[in-house]
Amino acid sequence: MATPSSVRISGTILASLLYECANAKGDQEGFLTGTLATQTTGIMSDASDTAEESVEQYIRYHCLSSELDRPYDSMGSVQPQALADQLSCLNGTTVIGYFRFRRQSELILSAREQGLVRSLSTILDSRVAFHCTAIITVNLSPEDNPSTHSYEFAVWDNANLSKIPVHIVNMTESALAYQQLVPSIAPSSAMHDQVFQDIQPASIMQQYDAMYHRAIRSLQKATHEVSEKEAKLHELQKQIQELEQKNM
Repeated sequence: MATPSSVRISGTILASLLYECANAKGDQEGFLTGTLATQTTGIMSDASDTAEESVEQYIRYHCLSSELDRPYDSMGSVQPQALADQLSCLNGTTVIGYFRFRRQSELILSAREQGLVRSLSTILDSRVAFHCTAIITVNLSPEDNPSTHSYEFAVWDNANLSKIPVHIVNMTESALAYQQLVPSIAPSSAMHDQVFQDIQPASIMQQYDAMYHRAIRSLQKATHEVSEKEAKLHELQKQIQELEQKNM
């Protein structure tokens, strides 16, 4: 299987993962799930018009169950039964990597994490596309930074433990990226067929009509309330003027 050149994660999923890590009582870890896909990108220039293929991982995540044993020991060696118990919580979802969250630490793979990557690769690579490992860290921000904490994250290729690029889908592209909206999961013909089957134009029109009528009714109600309050204000101003004239 081709080695991925980068990973993709949606901003929503990344925010959810950081939220889970920030609110965890201790260091957090778990599996990266998702799919492996080949994306073809057109490259146009004055000299040529070519297409470039890149293999990318579309990732999501699953935190380890706190009710089960951790799937490795202090040396990073995988415990097969504990790993099988944790994987059973995924309900058959494809595992493509592993992530760990640490506080007050450097953004590097520790010796135990490297051992864990090698151990997991040996066990999982024959069954799933186990390709990457992500590390997330949080540290106190410097005094000149208005935020209290700073989060950093990086992803390593499990084959050679080298860093690979991370693309946050639909958030870091250029202003023209809307023309090539990238999904947060790998595209498939079956998924597209299901999406088009689920789209019912009549139902969409009914929803828009209902929203429009609700908005008009709300606007009419607000306009009526404003008119009533302006009339009351005018009456109060008139009474104040009459009182002022009597006191003169």
